[in-house]
Amino acid sequence: MGKGFADDVAAYILQQGPELLIALWPGLTHAPPLLRSRTAHVLETVAKQKPEWLQPFQPEILHQMAKPDLDKAFYFHIPPIMGLLKWPDEDVALVVERLEHWLQHIDHQFVKVFCLQSLTDISVRHPGSVTK
Repeated sequence: MGKGFADDVAAYILQQGPELLIALWPGLTHAPPLLRSRTAHVLETVAKQKPEWLQPFQPEILHQMAKPDLDKAFYFHIPPIMGLLKWPDEDVALVVERLEHWLQHIDHQFVKVFCLQSLTDISVRHPGSVTK
């Protein structure tokens, strides 16, 4: 599964501004798996450079996309996004719980690495939040 034009779309959004992020949401929720994965790749690429742009979408990311039974289309993108975002204190426990769940239950080495990196990043910003 390739990236298609995901990098080009991300570059365009980064150039044009965060208001274009709303146009991504149908691709994350109402599209075939390949398109969901590529759309999540765009979101991750934007988050790496401008994580603050995703702040308005954090509730949707946490409660609709970052479910315990993570959509396979999101395996390579949602776990890293979780570590890139600055979560409010009240959400940190749930974010950590999801990452630890995926770490234990998704049998894919890349997903495990992404989860470990995100848990490390969160523990730096929220000392004591990751205890395992």
